[in-house]
Amino acid sequence: MPSYIVDVTQEDIDNARRANSQHCPVARAVAYTDADFRYIKVTRDQIAFTDVETRMRYVYAAPAVVRNFIDNWDNDREVVPFKFDLYRSELITKRGMKSRKPASVGRGPTARPTPKNEIGSTQRRPVYARGERTSNGKTFTPPEDE
Repeated sequence: MPSYIVDVTQEDIDNARRANSQHCPVARAVAYTDADFRYIKVTRDQIAFTDVETRMRYVYAAPAVVRNFIDNWDNDREVVPFKFDLYRSELITKRGMKSRKPASVGRGPTARPTPKNEIGSTQRRPVYARGERTSNGKTFTPPEDE
């Protein structure tokens, strides 16, 4: 991962949102640094983004100049354009993105338990032959036809 020079411009400042970690001037500037950077999140302590080309998530420690800028920006103080470097030495974590399995595989919160046999349930009841033992141990006897 090479180091990057991030340029926070007046346009980034004018078009950004306060107290929004994904749309602050620094996040906008990081997005313009490389067209492959997505899912950018900037906090007072960290700058995180995903490089979609390499499918890697990077988390950097925010330099002091960024921390000061965010404090001033979020507290409605005057801010000016600036540049900062993201160095490899400031990299906190780098990890690959996992591939996701389709929800139909039956894992996680999308997997639903089989419904119990209750009133109004759509679950089918087992079909027994005459004289066959049922799940509760009784012998099945069909109702008499009239």
